[in-house]
Amino acid sequence: MKVYFVIITLMFFSVISYGDVIIGITNGSNPELFEINLVSEVVTSIGTVNGAFASFSGLANVGGQTFATDIFVSGDPNQFGAIDGTTYNGLNDQGGSNNMFALAGDDNAGLLYTIDAEDSFKLKSISTDGSVITSIGTGGGGNNFSGMAFDNNTNTLYALAANATGDLFTFDTTTGVGTLVGSTGISAGDLILGLAFDNTSNTLLLGNSTGLFSVDTNTGAANFLFDLGGRQVEGLAAFSGGVSVPEPSTYLAMLLGLALTLGIRKREK
Repeated sequence: MKVYFVIITLMFFSVISYGDVIIGITNGSNPELFEINLVSEVVTSIGTVNGAFASFSGLANVGGQTFATDIFVSGDPNQFGAIDGTTYNGLNDQGGSNNMFALAGDDNAGLLYTIDAEDSFKLKSISTDGSVITSIGTGGGGNNFSGMAFDNNTNTLYALAANATGDLFTFDTTTGVGTLVGSTGISAGDLILGLAFDNTSNTLLLGNSTGLFSVDTNTGAANFLFDLGGRQVEGLAAFSGGVSVPEPSTYLAMLLGLALTLGIRKREK
């Protein structure tokens, strides 16, 4: 019985929970939507948003629905909208702004957050039906932001400055005040990257043409994870759920358990 208890204990502490789906969108005409599997490190194309142009767009998820900013479709003035499959449905004209480069989704409040580069870099919330855009604070600071993400576990809003060092900030969603965390060391001056928070594994993720990175939320330091096929990533959105995946140590414990079990049975015979 002691042997079985040790094996079960080893297996219990050797399982890591990962987020199951990260969605990304690329830059330019007919942008590609793609899915990132954090477990297998496989990137799969979902399809293209035909007729759309993604120009420094933000991407986010609220309640299982994908939303985007700065999506331009001929004849449609609505640059903020929802994406169903690969179809874009415009919801509002972003209050007349053409430059909401980043987007984050708050599942707890049922809101989206962006920073308006045409309105003193103010933090703004957007309702999921697109009917209400609310300014938060007075803006200022002079920073463009190329990526945003929301941690639904701690209600923390992250934003990545569009500068040479890719500085990571947190934002207070009641005052609109940003606080510097530290530098990622990744140049974000061209605005072409995405930020997402995997609420299952508590991991801040950054994607660009180099690949996918994890970002330390205490220091801002970025760590390369794997390649994304050279995609010009405009935005990332996390769909929380989680997949429990055994580590190599789990498999080792299982094999050890099998060997011990066979040994015990052999002795009993």
